[in-house]
Amino acid sequence: MSGSREKQLRKLEREQNPEAYKKKKKSQGLSRGKKVAITVISCVICVLLIGGIIAAVFMQSGGFTRMVTAVKVGDYSLSAADYNYYYYGSYNSFVNQYGQSLSTFGLDTSKPLKDQTCALLESGTWEDYFRQSAETTIRTTYALADTAAKEGYQLTEDDKSYIETNLKSIEDSAAEQKVTAEQIVENYYGPGVNMEVFRAQMDRETLASSYKQYLVDNYNFSDDEIDASYISNKASIDQVTYHSLLISTESKYPESVTSSTATDEQKTAAKEAAKAAADEMLGKIAEDGSNFNELCIEYAPEASKADYQDSPDHSLTRDQSKANVTDSTLSAWLFDNTRAAGNKTVLESTSGYRVIYLVSKGRNTTNVVDVRHILLAPSTTVDQSTGLTAEQTVEVGEAASALLNTWKSGEATEASFAQLAKENSTDTGSAYMGGLYKGVYPGQMVTSFNDWCFDPARKPGDTGIVYSSYGAHIMYFVGTGDPYWKVQARSYLANDKYSSYIEGLLGSYTLTQDGFGFGYTADL
Repeated sequence: MSGSREKQLRKLEREQNPEAYKKKKKSQGLSRGKKVAITVISCVICVLLIGGIIAAVFMQSGGFTRMVTAVKVGDYSLSAADYNYYYYGSYNSFVNQYGQSLSTFGLDTSKPLKDQTCALLESGTWEDYFRQSAETTIRTTYALADTAAKEGYQLTEDDKSYIETNLKSIEDSAAEQKVTAEQIVENYYGPGVNMEVFRAQMDRETLASSYKQYLVDNYNFSDDEIDASYISNKASIDQVTYHSLLISTESKYPESVTSSTATDEQKTAAKEAAKAAADEMLGKIAEDGSNFNELCIEYAPEASKADYQDSPDHSLTRDQSKANVTDSTLSAWLFDNTRAAGNKTVLESTSGYRVIYLVSKGRNTTNVVDVRHILLAPSTTVDQSTGLTAEQTVEVGEAASALLNTWKSGEATEASFAQLAKENSTDTGSAYMGGLYKGVYPGQMVTSFNDWCFDPARKPGDTGIVYSSYGAHIMYFVGTGDPYWKVQARSYLANDKYSSYIEGLLGSYTLTQDGFGFGYTADL
């Protein structure tokens, strides 16, 4: 429509109905204003929505958690993600360590920690416990790592290998589960923890741990100080070797009667019979205890006699420290200050009477050893209750022999053995150190490993292959150290000295929470 025709129509409309035309014009003016306003408002809303989406994505990705300060330690600020690393780490470490025993602590992993009272605290919840544990670790880690850096102490090659091994383990686990490494670390260490946070904190923890070990290893103590430490800690350092036989009350029930079916009279009679048998056996034990096993064959229940016939040492328990003897009545008797080799007794237990003969008691004079090993595990799962099957033994045995021959055909040095361990050992606890275990004490390792290490004929450079329920161990003997009792006595001195040192150091590394940022740390 032309402009002139449109004008004519508006003129005609105005002349025929002036009032209606005024209302229409007013309405049209308002509509245009509203359109402008709506357009502006729509733009604002759009910007807010886009900003909100971006903020939501940022929050969900953990970016804000990694940015906001949750706590400060000394001159350092830790983000909520950094804090989560230590908080989740403290919790997971505890759960992994105690596993099936968590219920004995009263910890239910299916319930929020803040809703559960912690028996390990005088008052407080499990959330309080793990936050306190995390914050202690944070202070100690930052204090040691900071001091190490100031002193010019750097990560060792083994430390670096340990870090790289852990990173590779995460990558391998991620590939196996078909997820990203970021998802692995966030799932284990909490919201906001990505590989960058994980790597930074693991570097710091490794430096702190390495520096602590450096301090402890380089403390010097005189022989007089070590002797005094032994005297002060004698009850904990001394070890005992003893014979024992339990004569159970149930073994004295009439045939076909059990503890659940026995009458009170039968239980009393059986208990008296067990005590009489134990006392009778005690009176027959030779002064040197040499006939203890023969007496076990005579007095043990019929079902157990074969055990003593097949193994002359079946009744013998060797080299036990006080911490290893869990029976409180037995421990109290064995480690009484007046107790000496040749002592014997009968001790009542919940299931009967135990005949005891103390073979030896005192400091363990066996030298500790340093040894390297390469563990080769079979490709199929080992039943720990039965050990390697014949097929598994052949599999790992052939692989171990081939690898040992490879080493022998090369430089055949300790360094080349260590390199093979790093490349091949399935023992993640030692592979990064070239399979090295330092200061191994008697009874620390599985029997086959232990017996090879402490063979009296063992000398530096010896190699061999032994088997355990874990697989085949290719062994390399490095050398011997101090007597075990001396290592223990020195350990008490070193721990006391380190405790005093770290207590003084932590005074400069107090931890304070940021009221705003701490609210973004995760709950468990």
